[in-house]
Amino acid sequence: MRRRDVVAGGIAWLLLGFNAAAASDLSAWGVVVLHGKWGIPGHSGGTKGLGLMASALRSAGARVVAPAMPWAKGGTYLTFDESLAMVGQQVAELRAGGARRIAVVGYSIGGNVAIGYAALRRGIDAVVVMAPGHQPALFAQRTGADLARAKAEVAAGRGTAVGNYTDINQGTSAQVRATAAGYVSFFDPNGPASFGHYSGAGGVPLLWVVGRQDGNTASIAAAGGGKTVVVNGTHVEVPAAGAADVVGWLKSL
Repeated sequence: MRRRDVVAGGIAWLLLGFNAAAASDLSAWGVVVLHGKWGIPGHSGGTKGLGLMASALRSAGARVVAPAMPWAKGGTYLTFDESLAMVGQQVAELRAGGARRIAVVGYSIGGNVAIGYAALRRGIDAVVVMAPGHQPALFAQRTGADLARAKAEVAAGRGTAVGNYTDINQGTSAQVRATAAGYVSFFDPNGPASFGHYSGAGGVPLLWVVGRQDGNTASIAAAGGGKTVVVNGTHVEVPAAGAADVVGWLKSL
């Protein structure tokens, strides 16, 4: 074989390798990462796991935004629909910045909003729910009185009034700020924050990442359609434990 044929063949293989690598990275993706209850971006649930996951996504080439959401530490709950609108703003900014594909990744209560956005707003290419945690039906005995008070405020035309209400986070209760309509929206067992409304995520590719030591989350995922990955870890350990799985799954789409 002539030398120039060998060189040409080597270049061809190099180009093929480059193209394969380009196809497997996440440079076309923009990712909205939604933190958990009482958390802050990158430190959800008192851990830095969500920040580690965001870093893994960035290292793979994705554009990542991690906005502070209404359920953040010191925040004020707004309605589910208003929360979806906040996600929509982030999606629009990512697209304006050049992202051609969009994923929304939600941890704990962020997962409720992530899957709700996929099912109700559409226009994204993937959704990831990590450690699903906000289950209004399970909280009903402890939040029922406050829910009734918030519903009375809404009925009286004071849905935007801000008050203090009971919230539950992994069994721990605390008083948080919420508009009356926001509290009803997130804590009514039949309201829009319940996972049961969004099985299949409206046809958007869906990944659940659940921890073996994280209560009933595997059963939520089993009822929700899509693909499920089970990792070793408690609720707060899931984001770090599942980071590589999220990156790998997005690369496979």
